Amino acid sequence: MADTVNGLKTVDEFAGIESEAERSTAVFQEVMKVIESPRCLNCHPRGDTPLQGDDMHPHMPPVQHGGADFGAPGLYCTTWHSAENVAFLTGKGNISGHSPWQLAPGRDGMSRHDRA
Repeated sequence: MADTVNGLKTVDEFAGIESEAERSTAVFQEVMKVIESPRCLNCHPRGDTPLQGDDMHPHMPPVQHGGADFGAPGLYCTTWHSAENVAFLTGKGNISGHSPWQLAPGRDGMSRHDRA
């Protein structure tokens, strides 16, 4: 069995595909597993509202993209998100952190359905 990284095929697994077209298709399909994951699509949603969680539910508290990708005036992303992850007191979950915290630019979505 071939090695995987986080459940994804490694580059070496595609080396045996002689047809360039077939190899390109196989690599693209593997990349789409990442691009279409909730971790990517939550911050690259179709529309003006980010999503969260593996079930991709609307962000709570309800927020909007805003003009500069940092949220709408009065409820900027940094109201909740700081440079570091902050664990919930219950120990279940956290508020994700990164500096600067912002939504991905654009509002067109990233799924293959949005791009097709």
